Amino acid sequence: MYLLGYDIGSSSVKASLVNAETGKCIASAFFPKTEAAIIAVHSGWAEQDPENWWENLKLSTQAILAESGIDAADIKAIGISYQMHGLVCVDKNQKVLRPAIIWCDSRAVPYGQKAFETLGEELCLSHLLNSPGNFTASKLAWIKENEPAVYEQIYKIMLPGDYIAMKLSGDICTTVEGLSEGIFWDFKNNRLADFLMKYYGFDESLIADVKPTFAEQGRVSAAAANELGLKEGTPITYRAGDQPNNALSLNVFNPGEIASTAGTSGVVYGVNGEVNYDPQSRVNTFAHVNHSVSQIRLGVLLCINGTGILNSWVKRNVAPEGISYNDMNVLAATAPIGSAGLSILPFGNGAERMLCNKEIGCSIRGLDFNAHGKQHIIRAAQEGIVFSFKYGIDIMGQMGIPVQKIHAGQANMFLSPVFRTTLAGVTGATIELYDTDGSVGAAKGAGIGAGIYKDNNEAFATLDKLEVIEPDTAKAVKELAPNLKNISAERIQTELVKLLTSPHPERIQDACELGITKVVLPEWDAMVGVKQNTIHHKYDVAEHTLHTLKHVKRDKYLRLTMLFHDMGKPAMKTTDEKGNDHFKGHALESEKIARTVLKRLKFDNETIRIVTKLVCYHDYRMEATPANVRRAMNRIGVELFPYYLAVRLADAKSQSTYMRREKIENIVEIRNLYKQILMENQCVTLRQLAVSGRELMELGMKPGRELGAMLSELLEYVLDDPERNTKENLCKYVKEKMEKEK
Repeated sequence: MYLLGYDIGSSSVKASLVNAETGKCIASAFFPKTEAAIIAVHSGWAEQDPENWWENLKLSTQAILAESGIDAADIKAIGISYQMHGLVCVDKNQKVLRPAIIWCDSRAVPYGQKAFETLGEELCLSHLLNSPGNFTASKLAWIKENEPAVYEQIYKIMLPGDYIAMKLSGDICTTVEGLSEGIFWDFKNNRLADFLMKYYGFDESLIADVKPTFAEQGRVSAAAANELGLKEGTPITYRAGDQPNNALSLNVFNPGEIASTAGTSGVVYGVNGEVNYDPQSRVNTFAHVNHSVSQIRLGVLLCINGTGILNSWVKRNVAPEGISYNDMNVLAATAPIGSAGLSILPFGNGAERMLCNKEIGCSIRGLDFNAHGKQHIIRAAQEGIVFSFKYGIDIMGQMGIPVQKIHAGQANMFLSPVFRTTLAGVTGATIELYDTDGSVGAAKGAGIGAGIYKDNNEAFATLDKLEVIEPDTAKAVKELAPNLKNISAERIQTELVKLLTSPHPERIQDACELGITKVVLPEWDAMVGVKQNTIHHKYDVAEHTLHTLKHVKRDKYLRLTMLFHDMGKPAMKTTDEKGNDHFKGHALESEKIARTVLKRLKFDNETIRIVTKLVCYHDYRMEATPANVRRAMNRIGVELFPYYLAVRLADAKSQSTYMRREKIENIVEIRNLYKQILMENQCVTLRQLAVSGRELMELGMKPGRELGAMLSELLEYVLDDPERNTKENLCKYVKEKMEKEK
């Protein structure tokens, strides 16, 4: 008894024949033998002819039947895995109306974004779990607007797997999993997303009948049996998109379990047991193969378009001609970790969902014509793919899906020791490699759907674990850290703010120990180990800074201020004859450093203004009197004063116990006076003065420096006593001053 599985990829179509009793694959084949062409009529487009999938499926089927020598009648069920998010349109005669728009096509991005904005983010995310984005529904919207003649002829739309099932059986149907990946499914109401259909102007008749993922979905027709060499009536009992199916192939069915692939695109796929979504829709959530109303099983999909396709591009265009992938991996291993400073960003295969559907293209940085060879480029490509995985995995972590163990088939990029060891090291995840692939998984899925296996555990009981790669995170990061000099200032800024405003800003010290700050923020390293031998302190400068970061709320301005507030201390440190340390002028030096670093990392002017001001005044101390507070509010700024108080409080809490209570009580008194001054609308700025420059000119003062000086003098006069702030009183003061000067 045998099971037949098909995997309809964008590179090839693979067929595998599995012995149902042993669970082992006895024959497999794929066509074409070189990667299938992707038609790109315009930049960002990606199309394929569905008929070519069928022709390659026929060749693959004939090959495995010939290799195995089995009787086709012994095949008891067929399963289908397929490239996700594609769009196939057929007429009433089941004739394909145009080339399929496949997963990496970017043309529908603006249609999905407009729908997202018009319908509302909350509605889309709570019902669809995604933005309509660049998925199947939005691709159909593009056809409706740009190819109306084609749209009018459409009888049914389908995903690539639905098309193959139609060719096998003559029946057109789909699944909830399939509808969800096309963004046609309303998870809140467990039905077709009628509000999205209405928005796009789609008739619900375009959607095929829905069948369970594991169940009979049709039987091989006489015509298909004749073409393929199969037995008429063989049931089709399973279908799923390639990534849910890959998870199935690795027996990933339950929350917390993670599967990954790295073929043309790269994928990390985690199962979630509760409804959740990424607010920016950078990772996507679909129905998993075992999802139901009573048992929530959602697949959270991180997809990186530019992974294996970058590796194949390097093979065709950079590596020695005729080299195999295995030999290319061997060549990559001869280059040092970090590729001698060369870095490649792999985003050259259309709009990247994890980058909010931006098309940024692939880029190469740090290329030295005198130092770098083919081996460095090959390794840099694979390391770049790893870091793109790491970026997306961090997003999944923010959704509450920790990636600690990755299940993967020993195929494609996972065949490369450079790729898999770097991935383990950078992510800190253990990687387990299994002897399986998508077509074998589809065959076993068919066995579950046909009732040959009672459940997934029985189906995958014979799954062989081939290798375990344990992470050596610290070593990998330390060795790769020098490569960070090629990262853009904007990216460093983003990651720095993300770290500082996280629940664990103290992890910046981890970055220091791993050699990261040495490259991107050497000013931090300069603080490490700088002792503060003074009764007011108990930590060195860096340790003190770490504590202050924890004592302010997760606000960008506050956390940046605390990061910089003492950076000037190493340069200003002096030690007296008694061994006491002094840091006179460190606030101004810290302000200078803050301004330099913030400009280097391309922070906006407003952030630079606020942070440098707060750094400058972080050590501004005063007796808690109304006049002193009014002057401080004037110098620091009324709007920044609460920030100033928060900074001073964090600083005090992170010092020694010497006079700590008195310091905090002083800050509390100042805060109370600040509130009182605001409540009574006391004058603390020139704008609040009861007179203006115009009124002073009416008294006979000439415009210019003297006028400005007089306004400043009046403000100081009022800051001492707010009761003085009347027009009559201030005019009298000016007149008397002018009389004296005559």
